[in-house]
Amino acid sequence: MFYQNAEGKMADLNGGVFPQPPLVWKVSNGELSIRALSVNNRPQATTTLAAAPFWNLSDDGRVCTGTMRRPDSATVAVIPAWERGFYESAFTHANVGRITRHEGGFEGLWESLKGKRRRFPTETLIQLPQTLEQFVRGERAIMRIEHALSLHTDARRPVRVLVAGAGGTGSAITMGLPYLDQALRVWGRFAGLDVFFWMPTRFRNKLRAPAIFDL
Repeated sequence: MFYQNAEGKMADLNGGVFPQPPLVWKVSNGELSIRALSVNNRPQATTTLAAAPFWNLSDDGRVCTGTMRRPDSATVAVIPAWERGFYESAFTHANVGRITRHEGGFEGLWESLKGKRRRFPTETLIQLPQTLEQFVRGERAIMRIEHALSLHTDARRPVRVLVAGAGGTGSAITMGLPYLDQALRVWGRFAGLDVFFWMPTRFRNKLRAPAIFDL
């Protein structure tokens, strides 16, 4: 795997050999999309998928091909060519926030696997609310995150929200916070939300998601 223009740990991993997770590959209209599997078995239509832990992938699994060499067709005979084109391309950037559950984030995951001859740790994959059938049909996976507030906290105190980063995912969440604030007030949390934004210069993957806590 090749990490073009990478810095830090990723520069050290450039050109390394790594164990890979079980993958599902889809080619449609000349575009390649990839998802991962938590179990290395032939998937069924109802099999739920996971996010493939690679750079250059969007949240719907589509590969940002850039200068990747792509076959001219999508027949069974050229499957190896699609795989080779993907792995020989330059992984240049992350298109989404968190793409692995590994405690060391993306860098820690691949650093721990470089040159190893062992099974890919599928427990580090992020499971998606998307089945194989939905993936093939092009239906997007909708991530649902729920935060439960204790009924025993003081309703007169605001619910404090920390948004770690206000880029792509953070800005999308931020746009919905005024509606959540109004809903809380209607349901008796009269102080609503107290929102804070944290914008460090560098992130570890596990800090990408916003945290909601009641103080």
